[in-house]
Amino acid sequence: MPSDIGPARLGVRWIDEGPPARAEIVVMPRNDGDGDGYEVTLGGTFPVGDETWRFADVDVKNADEWRVIVRRVDEVMAPPTGRPGAAGHFPHEDQPR
Repeated sequence: MPSDIGPARLGVRWIDEGPPARAEIVVMPRNDGDGDGYEVTLGGTFPVGDETWRFADVDVKNADEWRVIVRRVDEVMAPPTGRPGAAGHFPHEDQPR
């Protein structure tokens, strides 16, 4: 489901639990019908207009229910938790990275 952020709407075309976790994030500017897709690994950045955003975290409950969290780069970013997916690929908060 697309989300509104500043000058654009974002959608996620696909995710791969990895490791490392990856996603294709689609940026759809409000003033222009064309969107651009960016393949980003967890912690990676992508442009949204004049801003830079980060693929900050992912929460996978199962293959059909998941959520990607993005943050503007100038925001304070908590470390990714990598909540365990169906296959348990993501580390827990108490494990070293």
